[in-house]
Amino acid sequence: MLDYKIKDLRKDIAPKELEILNLHNRTKSMDKKLFEYNKINSKLAYMVEDLRVRSDAIQGCIKKNREIIRNNESEISSFKNAVYKVV
Repeated sequence: MLDYKIKDLRKDIAPKELEILNLHNRTKSMDKKLFEYNKINSKLAYMVEDLRVRSDAIQGCIKKNREIIRNNESEISSFKNAVYKVV
């Protein structure tokens, strides 16, 4: 009777071991994908930060250029007024 029970339990164990092995392999595969995604995420974070720095630099250049344009327009206006006064 015990032999029968042992054989019956071994039959139940074999599919469970295969399922565990399958789940273990899937977990390894998912871990590899997660590692790759983390690397990609890290690279993207670096790219985003780089773009943010570039954007800030461009914003600074735009401010400077607007100030230069305002100063030039002011000088042109002053020059025009001076020409009108001379004429």
